[in-house]
Amino acid sequence: MLSRLTIKNLVVVKELELEFNSGMSVLTGETGAGKSILIDALGLSLGNKAETSLIRSGSEKAEVCAEFILDKIPFVLEWLKEHELDSDECCILRRVLIKNNRSRAFVNNNSVPQSVLRELGNLLIQINGQNTQQLFAKNSFQRELLDSFAGCEKQLERVKQSYKYLRDAEKQKSEIQNTNLDKENQLDYLEFQLKELEPVIENAVKIEEIESTYKKLSNGNNLKINASSVLDLINNKEPNLSSMLMHLSTMIGEMTKFDDSLLENQALIDTVKVQLDEVAKNIETYSEGLDDNPNKLHEMNNIISDLHHISRKHKIKISELPSLFESLNNKRSRLTNNNKLIEELDCKIDELKKDYEKKAESLTKERKKAAKNLSTQITNSIRELGMSKGLFQIALKTDQDSIRSHGKDQIDFLVSVNPGSELGSISKIASGGELSRIALALQVSISDCGTFPTIIFDEVDAGIGGAVAEIVGQLLRKLSRGYQVLCVTHLPQVASQAQNHLKVQKISTEDSSETKIEELYGDKRVKEIARMLGGVDITSKTVEHANEMIEQAQISG
Repeated sequence: MLSRLTIKNLVVVKELELEFNSGMSVLTGETGAGKSILIDALGLSLGNKAETSLIRSGSEKAEVCAEFILDKIPFVLEWLKEHELDSDECCILRRVLIKNNRSRAFVNNNSVPQSVLRELGNLLIQINGQNTQQLFAKNSFQRELLDSFAGCEKQLERVKQSYKYLRDAEKQKSEIQNTNLDKENQLDYLEFQLKELEPVIENAVKIEEIESTYKKLSNGNNLKINASSVLDLINNKEPNLSSMLMHLSTMIGEMTKFDDSLLENQALIDTVKVQLDEVAKNIETYSEGLDDNPNKLHEMNNIISDLHHISRKHKIKISELPSLFESLNNKRSRLTNNNKLIEELDCKIDELKKDYEKKAESLTKERKKAAKNLSTQITNSIRELGMSKGLFQIALKTDQDSIRSHGKDQIDFLVSVNPGSELGSISKIASGGELSRIALALQVSISDCGTFPTIIFDEVDAGIGGAVAEIVGQLLRKLSRGYQVLCVTHLPQVASQAQNHLKVQKISTEDSSETKIEELYGDKRVKEIARMLGGVDITSKTVEHANEMIEQAQISG
């Protein structure tokens, strides 16, 4: 809910901080005191269009800050988390207007585009006023209201899911068909690529082995020279390592005659001698096996060159050529089998369409039933609210040929407010005051559905009085059991129903005017209700009547 609103240097407001409670709150005051400014200020914090002309005269900038408590609004917390703007069950929306500059928007001290602020604002508050027509004129909003009343969220989600599956399958089919348009050219090119790759793939798989062999062949002469040198050192030349080790063994053998603790050392030398002989034997065998065939070397060089050439052509490593070959082969297979795939997708699409039709039909049935019930409820409510011959009807037109994510139904709210007048779209028939009362009736009817945490009614009581005004007040109080309700009103019958009362007044001097707000309790509140009842001259009877109205509202709950 809205917990605090801070305004600085906005039109006639120099500096103002308001705290709001749950339940029903009313804003009252003389005409021109600045009640509408407060609603405009709140609208700015929610992302409405900003004009620099709203900046108070003599100031360089204006600022509006709205704070919300979100402990019972999980969907808003989830939205903040998704946009990386989350905080601890609290949300602060701030708007700054700067002269000769664009306005700036913030959510929890994070700079955001105005569109993001507006999106969040639409989740937090609904303002019903002279501009409400824009919202109620949208068929999408009307459909959402009906779906909320019907409680068909699960059916709607099933339709959306079925729609997604159907569109995904159709997209897949379209992609294959687009591919088929150039199928022959693609196949020709694939065949060329595969034909080019095929002779080298076997070698590409063995590239490490091939490169090792090539390295050995190209360095065969050096290897032979070094092998010969190793053998000379071990056996052939004098002195050699083999004879030196034998001499060492003999010398230590002589020493062991006098100290047998040296026997281990003699054994070690003998072991070295055996290992050295093994090395000599291995090197000799290796040397004999060295191939100095220049033809084979040339062949290996050509293989490696071909592999490097084709890998550079495809801009990949030699080791990646087998994967490329496999990928191209698979692509060729898919192209070859495209017709079969299209046939399979056609069958799948037919089944998905049947599934969509079934779920859309189920959704339509729920909507039709709810539309009838809601139409009756709203008709009864608007007649109680001063439109004695009013008629409200929800027109539901089902387009059997359409396939949309929200189903096949076109929703239109129709209303007739005068006897004998034809039903027409709500935005075209109802006046601002009538539309506000219709909105009130709608909100009360769907109050159990939880669409908005906070609802504001700006002069919802325009053009009414007496018993109708009392009913409006009672409905607003009833609505406040499930929502935070803020109402701008001129009627005491409405103001007396509120749990919280804020008085707006304008204080003027020779140089300037400034709007102030006072929270009213006890006698001050009674006095304000009395003023609304009797005007300037407040009598004891008027005060008594005002007190009675407040007490009666408390008793009725």
